[in-house]
Amino acid sequence: MNIAPLGFLLRRPRDYHRVVICFAMATAGFFVSGAAANAQFAPQGAVPHPDNPQIATWTNPVDGSTTSFYYDCPKKKWIISAKSGAHPFPNPIGGAVGSGPPPGSERSMSDPAHAFNSSTGQNFVNENGNWIDTKTGQAVPQPKLCPETATAATNAATPTPAPPSTPVTPPSPTPVPIGMVTPKLFINHFDAFANFDSVHTNGFNGTGIGESFRLTTQWNTYEDGIVRPLFTNRFTFERTNAQQSVLLGNLIIDENDDEDDCDDFFYYDFGPYDEPWGIGVGYEHYHPIYVYGTSYDMQGIGFSVSKFPNYSRPFSVYGDLSYAPSVSGNGSNGSTGSYNVWKYDVGAAVNPGWKMPIDLKIGYKWESWTGTGSTSGYSYRLNSPYIGLSHQF
Repeated sequence: MNIAPLGFLLRRPRDYHRVVICFAMATAGFFVSGAAANAQFAPQGAVPHPDNPQIATWTNPVDGSTTSFYYDCPKKKWIISAKSGAHPFPNPIGGAVGSGPPPGSERSMSDPAHAFNSSTGQNFVNENGNWIDTKTGQAVPQPKLCPETATAATNAATPTPAPPSTPVTPPSPTPVPIGMVTPKLFINHFDAFANFDSVHTNGFNGTGIGESFRLTTQWNTYEDGIVRPLFTNRFTFERTNAQQSVLLGNLIIDENDDEDDCDDFFYYDFGPYDEPWGIGVGYEHYHPIYVYGTSYDMQGIGFSVSKFPNYSRPFSVYGDLSYAPSVSGNGSNGSTGSYNVWKYDVGAAVNPGWKMPIDLKIGYKWESWTGTGSTSGYSYRLNSPYIGLSHQF
């Protein structure tokens, strides 16, 4: 394909690149929904200490990371006192979290006022701070974590003294062990993938192995003891490699072409921090590297909507859809052209339970470039399954 008519997109090399796969760890916490102030159940998934229900511990089922809590009576909140492992709660040491539903049950993601116990089949609804069993209509008894203070009327002749009680003294927060990384309000992820590319451009087909690298930075905010998503920046570098036969004059030859594609998108995030979505705008830059042909650069502005993965779960899906109405540029011979570009990327982050803080990613991406203006009639399609690893730092 020649730069002159700007069917630019697309030639591919026969030299297959070795893919460098970087190991990584992916950190995320477990989402805690706040409950009413007078609820004293331990945070969802946390197990109270058998000798002191004012202390509870949550264990990540994926890698065994733990988070310890104690109940602060004046604040009527559970306070994080210690963490260990790679995937504890994201809230900082000393941060407050809300109480959970009755033990053994989980809140509905769509309606936190409802909870379900999959073992017993019980359904609960939160009414004025009390969890009600919907079958019996009875309130579930709350644990008594704090001493009750009896008050007497000021005009009583002989006030009745409050019965003696022995307050349970909350344990002092445990210092963070040396070497432990206290969660921050921003998290970086580095991904490295091997791409199995199949391309179709202007009547020619090619296949090959490419590589891509992605750096994602997520900013969170801390509100009422809960970490919430705020912004995400994602930079992607992709080297597409494919060997294909093309017509050069009167000869059909094998093309050895590489093409680099760089995208940088900035997202506004919404939703719970462990299941965030983002709406973004970004810059796309496309640069082929030819053995035969003329080099050129194209760039443009794109728009994207993304669902980011939840690294605290053994299996989490993610996806991205982007559109750039005009990616255009000039070649060294003065040719010009433009394309509108659709891309989507779907996949899954998998942690099969190994004790290493590493996530495996498996996915599929697709691109469609359609020529406009002087390049009308030219097109490029990319189908690319991929596999790689994700690293949090």
